[in-house]
Amino acid sequence: TLFGTFPFLQGVGVSLRPPLDLRGLPQLLKKKKYTLTFVSGVKLTWDNWHGFLQHQGFDKIFDDKAIIKHLQERSENVTPGSWGLADASNFNALGNIVLDQHRNGPKPFFIDFYSFRLASLSLRS
Repeated sequence: TLFGTFPFLQGVGVSLRPPLDLRGLPQLLKKKKYTLTFVSGVKLTWDNWHGFLQHQGFDKIFDDKAIIKHLQERSENVTPGSWGLADASNFNALGNIVLDQHRNGPKPFFIDFYSFRLASLSLRS
């Protein structure tokens, strides 16, 4: 899993060769010199998500405020949603962030993107 950890069983010895010093995917990618970016158009102060993401090793974190600033600097529209920013704004920012990372050169990067969208499904016959 993205933020999963390797299991720890008290009193049970596990021997792996070579030894792994990992906790989850972010730590694995960090060791491979990836730039880690997290993007979500919601407030990451809830339940200290921002601190959690920093602890996981993310280099760049874009929450609702950072995305608004990012889009306004590019004179792009920002659309509020029912909980955080609307998907249109989130995906516009994500596209810009991917292009910016690509322009920064050959360094590998990983972007974790969360979209929270409350929508009703309408089926047509």
